[in-house]
Amino acid sequence: MAKQKGPRPVRCYHCGRTFEVPAKAMTCSCPGCFKGIQLESIVVKNMEQMSRLETCGSITVRKRGLVQADRIIAAEGIEVEGIVHANAKSGRRVTLHSGAQWKGDLTAPSLEIREGASILGGFFRIGPGEVEPPPEHLVTGATSDAQSPAGSTTPRHSPKPTRRKPSRSQ
Repeated sequence: MAKQKGPRPVRCYHCGRTFEVPAKAMTCSCPGCFKGIQLESIVVKNMEQMSRLETCGSITVRKRGLVQADRIIAAEGIEVEGIVHANAKSGRRVTLHSGAQWKGDLTAPSLEIREGASILGGFFRIGPGEVEPPPEHLVTGATSDAQSPAGSTTPRHSPKPTRRKPSRSQ
C-alpha cells in the first residue's frame, strides 16, 4: 500500500461536510460542526461494548472479536469475521465472512455474504448512494399526502368518500 503525501479529503460522519486533513492525521475536529472525528481504521480483536463506534476509515472485526454497539459508522467499509450486534452505516462494501454473525440494521452501498455467515435479524438498506432511514411517520404507518416524501414507495389509497349528515327539516 502506497503512503499518501499531502492532504487527503474526508467527510464528517456527523454533519456530512467534506474537508482536507493531513495524510498522517488520526483524529481531528470538523470545521463545520466542531465535533471530533476518528480518521484511522479500527480493528476489533476482542469483546467491545460501546454506544458508538465511528470512523472515516474502515472497521474490521476479527474472528474472536465481538462488537455490541448502538451505532456503527464506517466510511471506508466494514469486514466481519466475528460477531456484530449493532445498527451500522457504511460508505463502502460490507463483507460478512464465513463464521461471521450479524444482528442489527445495516445501510451500505453493497453487501457480500460468504457461505457460513449468519444474519440474526435487522433491516438492510443496500444500494448505491447514501440511503437514509425511513422517516418516523413511515415506520409507524401513519402517512398522509402532506407527510409522504416525494418518490415514496408507500402505497397510497384513495381517500374515503365523505358522508354527509342528513339534514333535519322541521
